[in-house]
Parts: sequence; structure tokens; C-alpha cells
Amino acid sequence: MIYQLDAVGKAYPSRRGAVTSLAAVSFEVAAGERVAVIGPSGAGKTTLFRLLNGTLRPSSGRLRWHGRDVASLSPREARAMRRRIGTIHQQALLVPSLTVLDNTLCGALGAWSLARALRTAISPARGDVDRAMAALDRVGLADKRDARADELSGGQQQRVAIARLVMQDPEVILADEPFASLDPALADAIAELLLGLAGAGRTLVCTLHDVERALALFPRVVALRAGRVAFDVPSRAVSREALDELYRGAPAAAASPLQAAPREAAVRGFARGLWPPDVSLEFLRVVAAATLRTAAIAIAGTALSLIVALPLAFLATATLFRRGPLVEGERRAPSGMVLAAASVAARAALGFLRAVPDLVWALLFVAGFGLGAVPGVLALAVSYGGMLGRILADLFETVDPRPLEALRSTGATRAQILVFGIWPQARTSAIAYVLYSFECRVRSAMVLGLVGAGGLGYEIMLSMRLFEYGQIATLIAALLAMVWLTDATSLALRRLLRANAPPGWYVQRRLRTDVPAAPRGAIAAGLAAIVIAAGAAIGLFDRGVLDPAALGHMARLVRDLFPPDLAPDHLRTLIEPVAQTLGTSVIGTLLGVAIGAALGVPAAAPHDEDDRARGAAHLVRHAVRRLSRATLSLLRAIPDVLWVLIFLLAVGLGPFAGTLALGVHTGGVLGKLYADTLEEVSPLPLRGLRALREPRAADVRAGTEPLDPRHRRARPRDAGRRREQRLRSVSWCTAW
Repeated sequence: MIYQLDAVGKAYPSRRGAVTSLAAVSFEVAAGERVAVIGPSGAGKTTLFRLLNGTLRPSSGRLRWHGRDVASLSPREARAMRRRIGTIHQQALLVPSLTVLDNTLCGALGAWSLARALRTAISPARGDVDRAMAALDRVGLADKRDARADELSGGQQQRVAIARLVMQDPEVILADEPFASLDPALADAIAELLLGLAGAGRTLVCTLHDVERALALFPRVVALRAGRVAFDVPSRAVSREALDELYRGAPAAAASPLQAAPREAAVRGFARGLWPPDVSLEFLRVVAAATLRTAAIAIAGTALSLIVALPLAFLATATLFRRGPLVEGERRAPSGMVLAAASVAARAALGFLRAVPDLVWALLFVAGFGLGAVPGVLALAVSYGGMLGRILADLFETVDPRPLEALRSTGATRAQILVFGIWPQARTSAIAYVLYSFECRVRSAMVLGLVGAGGLGYEIMLSMRLFEYGQIATLIAALLAMVWLTDATSLALRRLLRANAPPGWYVQRRLRTDVPAAPRGAIAAGLAAIVIAAGAAIGLFDRGVLDPAALGHMARLVRDLFPPDLAPDHLRTLIEPVAQTLGTSVIGTLLGVAIGAALGVPAAAPHDEDDRARGAAHLVRHAVRRLSRATLSLLRAIPDVLWVLIFLLAVGLGPFAGTLALGVHTGGVLGKLYADTLEEVSPLPLRGLRALREPRAADVRAGTEPLDPRHRRARPRDAGRRREQRLRSVSWCTAW
């Protein structure tokens, strides 16, 4: 026997107590059988389906697979079981941002090691591509190999799901309402494909609403009602009276200090000092060398922060280790409890890394390595690694979990699900944030200057001490150019990822000539070479970096930090600065949110086709968008220390100057993040509102804010996308 169910029950927890979905379900499925499971909505068919494919575990009773109790299987044995079970869901649950070919290759994840899966993600083996193309040819979609999954129709997506199943080559096929969203002709074609696969000696269990199709195609019918088996008979023995009984009663589906005359004069004097900028050849050489060093430091720091962030973000993703459909079907084993505890610890570690200011990390590394670029890079890598890891973990948690469950049902491991299910959905926002993280390291040049790392930060501090404001203007222009270039690269990459453009497309379009596309492996090797060259340029690979004496110096400094001074007199002296810090943070953040919202909305590129048309309105919108983007770049390119200096001249000493500096700088940061988030919103609701001739302000409000409760139920998928964007925006704001 393939399956043996003995009084199997499944209950879900709720606020009002457990809700029973299945109760005492008992039947068997032999090898090679074709079984249809029918019943009204809410009868428990989908829960039974998830129990059979191993993504849920029963609350009571016993479910056996080839004679083994599923509850007793180890995680490795459970993955081996799922590898032998092919799953087709009611919705195809493809990874939307992957191509048809890549989605088909995902069928073999359960049979691959992590190394082979990673190699396939970069450059698939020829044999694997041939097998996947044979599967696509079998379902008639070989010509769609390079199309994104979300560009296909519903019937085409279901056929790609079947091709993925062919690639998996399972022993058992489980299909949950495979014809529910298809027209009759497509339903017949899909049914023919399924029965053709089952005809090769495979077992087929299919849940259906279409009773006539179930009776015509399946020799055996199991009926469920209210979580129990109503009848289990051959299809020819199903009577009209039994069907009427089964579906009876089933539900249908004072003057401002900024105006003080002396301070105005000071601000005007500072502004006049910035013009003209110093463009002498000698100083431009200094700026060029400082810019290259800053770029090398930023590249090395970003690479190191990714090394810190990615493993911690993977562990901290709750949907992989602590909750959600990937965890529900796992047996509570010590290894699972250890992974859940490690996930909580990873989340706490990310919080600790970003809670310690980057200047403190810099002083810690200076104690170990001395002045230079290395301690600055390590400080930024650790500090921003915590922030980047938190954001990546939040992104990983907000992806659509349904494709993950589909990959898990093929026997894929958590790491493989991360590579093929989570990363493709989160990669657009993740790449945008990684590039933004690179921009943060560029703007953290002031911190690098404090520890003698050189670069633009050191030159800005030196020019400020010498009151050479013209040099400051030139250095800020170089910093602004780097920020603008990073922003433009981020925008172009996100557009390419959204459009699923082939490699080389962007260059070909710009140069209007054919340019050979570089393979993904060559691109990865090129990026690695750039990172290694950047690290070598700042001395990251020098022998003294790994000197044990340096680690001893750092250990002594950390040891001297303990125990903390908890004397009451000292704690009382902290009350006022803590209150000032909180007040400055709250007011500065609110000011930053206001500035970011005011500039972020017009800075976002629209999705709808109307904006592609040429005309006066398009030119105005384009000019406003470019101006808003440039303003945001300027606000965040000017270092916060320099903003403090400007506001000190304007309003005098005190926390007010710091609050204004924090608000303006944070406004530039949040405005960029808001614009990037708005650009990731699904264009479908916006196009619907545009069809109703809603004004643009209504588009932004109705297309990105929560739906009215009366309408939320009507469009749950759109509401889910908007909820994901709001969560992402809030997580960015919180992390900042």
C-alpha cells in the first residue's frame, strides 16, 4: 500500500479553540490506483491533500506511507518521501520571477545536493536543460522557455507545473483541483496530460469539484463532508441520491531662529564659500584618488556585510525555521528545536550588530588593527551587516509562501527553497537594498575619515578644518556623483529584473548595436574579481590583518568594557541625554518621514502604459521625477555631520540643529526607499483605477494603501501585495 489512513484527524488552533478540518478519516490507496476525492467546499479536501504530500502532519490518528508512520519520519526521511510525491496545486504556484525553464528545473531540487542546485542557479548543466526541455516539449511549451512565469496564462502556468512534475519523475501524483480555474478545453488538455503521466504505473490522487469529470476519469471516488468520509466506492456505484446527500446544504462559495539676522549672514557666508568649487588640476587629482579609495572601501565593505548578513538572514527567517507551511509538516524533533532556537538567536544577533553604532565598532577595530582602511571597512561591514541582514530576513518572510510549499513538496531542502523559491521573489528589492547599502558605505566616508581610512571622508574633514569650503563643494559633488550612479544602477537593475530582460539587452538598447550576452558564470566571476581587487587596494589581504596580537588587543578592549557602571549617581546623569536622544530621534524621524513622503511619491517611476506616451504631461511628470530623485540624492549625499554644521550656523548650538540635520538626512534616505517600494507595487490595481479615470493622488492612496474592508475580500491577492510593500517600507524605516 502507498497510503494507509487510520482515523486521521487534523485541527487548526484559533482564538476560540481548535477548529477541526478532518476527523477520523480512514482509507487506503494502493500502488497504481487512480482516486478522485470529491466534496463540497470546506469538506477538508485541501487539508487531506497537504497531509498526503507531507506538508502537514495529522493531529490525531495514523498516516502511513509504504507502511511507515509519517509522524515517525526524520526530516531527512520526510524529504525523501516528498521527493517521491509529485504535487500539482489548484494554482500552479510557480516562482513568478523565474523563467519557464528555471521553474521546470525546480522539479529536480529534491534529488540534487545544495552544491548542484547552486551551480544550476548560475549555469545549468546541459543534461538538465535537455531533460527540462523534453518535459516542456511534452506539455507543448518548449517555445516559452525564456518567458517569465507571471507572463503566462493560467492554462500555460498549469502546464509548466506539470512539466516540473515530469522533471521530478515521482512515484505518486497528487493534484489539488487542477481544473478549477481553466476553461473546458484547457481542462480536457490538462486531464489528458495527467492521465498520460498516471498511465506509466504511477499512483494518482486528485481532489475535484467537477463531479462529472471525477466519475468519468477515475475508477474510484472518495467523498468527504464536514471532515469525514461520506462514501468510498467505485465510480460506477456512485448514485445520484448519494451525490444529492453529499452536497445538500453546501454553502456557495516667536520669530523663527532661522530668520535671525546674524545667523542668516553666517549661512549666506557659508554658502558663498562653497562657490566656486575648487577645480584646480592638482585638487582634482586628490578628489579622483579619494573617490577611487572610497569606492574600493564601499565595495569591500558591502561584500563583507553580505558575508555577515546572508547566513544570519537565512537563519533569522521565521518562515523557514519557526512558523508557516514549511514547518507545519515537520515532526517535532530535537534538530528542529535547535534550528528554531538558532533562528531566534540569529534575529537577536542582527539586532545587536546594528544597535552598536558604527563609530563604536570602528574604535574597537582600531584597537586591534590600528588606524587605516581595514578597521573602517570591518566596522561598516559589521554594523551594516546587521541592518542588511534584518532587511533581508524581513524580505524573505514577506514573499508568497505558496510557491515555497510547492517546492517543498518536491523534496527540496530549506537552502534549496531559499535559492529557488525565496530569492527569486525577493531579489529585486534585495538587490535594490544591497545597492543602497553600498551607497550607505559611500556616505559613511566621515566615519572612515575618523579612523584614518582616507577617501572622501578624510578629505572632507581636512577641508572643513582648513575652512576650504570650495574644496568641500568639489568633494560633495564627487560624493553626489557616486550616489547618483548607484541610484541609477539600482533603478536599471530593478527594471531589468521586473521585465526579465535577457543578458546584454540594456547595453544593446543603449548602444543600438548587437552586444554578445555574458553568461551568468562570467558575470559572477567578474563581480568576484572586482571585490578581490577592491580588498587588495585597501590592504584587506595583508598578513598583518590576521595577526593574533590584533585579536588580543580587541579582546582586552572588550574585557575592559565589563562590568558596566551601574552606580545610581552615574545612571542619574544618563536620564537627560537619553531623553534628548529619544526626543531628537522621534522628531527627526517624523520630519524625515514627512520629507521622504513628499519627495518619494513623485520620485517613483509609474508602471502604467499611459506614462509611456509622449506629450506635455509626460514631460512634466518626467521632469518632476528627475528633480525629486536629484533632490533626494543631494539630501543623503551631504554627510550628516556637514548638515549639522549648516544648521549650527543657522540656528545656533543645541539639540534643535541636530534634530533638523537628522530629519533632512533621513528624509533623503527614506524618500529613496519609499520611491523604490512604490515602484515594486503591482501595476494591476493602478491600471484598474486609471481605467476608472481616478486622479493620480487617488491612484497612490487606493493602489498602495489598505483596501476598504468591504473590498479587501474581493481582491485578496492585491491586498496581500500591498500589505507586503507596507511591511517592507516599515521594516526599512525601523531598521534605519
